[in-house]
Amino acid sequence: MRFCPEYDPDESEKRELWVTPKLDEWLRKREGSPDFKPRIRQSLKHYVIGGLMDDQDRMKSWRDDVFEFRIQFEPKIPANTRVFGGFMQQDKFVATRWKPRAHFKTDQQWDKEIDGVLNDWAALFGARARVPARPFRGCICENGWDPMKGETW
Repeated sequence: MRFCPEYDPDESEKRELWVTPKLDEWLRKREGSPDFKPRIRQSLKHYVIGGLMDDQDRMKSWRDDVFEFRIQFEPKIPANTRVFGGFMQQDKFVATRWKPRAHFKTDQQWDKEIDGVLNDWAALFGARARVPARPFRGCICENGWDPMKGETW
């Protein structure tokens, strides 16, 4: 399903974000504080409307070309959330999983989530590869920053 946030009059879709039905349902379900899910949706909207993205603070790829959206509230709270998936093509991200940041206490827990994304991807797309995480410019067409190269475009 396509993630379609509410746009302000001066905003439009610049990048595509696709989510599984289960993730879409979770994003719409009310839970936690009244602003919890709206803040998560706002963070994902930042990607969709073409906001500055990087492979350090907003997104992170650890292995196998799987990324996490790093949804971080200030001050840091246990509800900080990670949304996992991969790029199907430049500016087209498919998100399949999510977990609160507090869930991850060991490397094995991160690995389990990444392996879950790999399984989800295979079930959805067969052998179709994800866009390589490096260089990050291959994932984001414009308004990106690659801290590994110190490059902005």
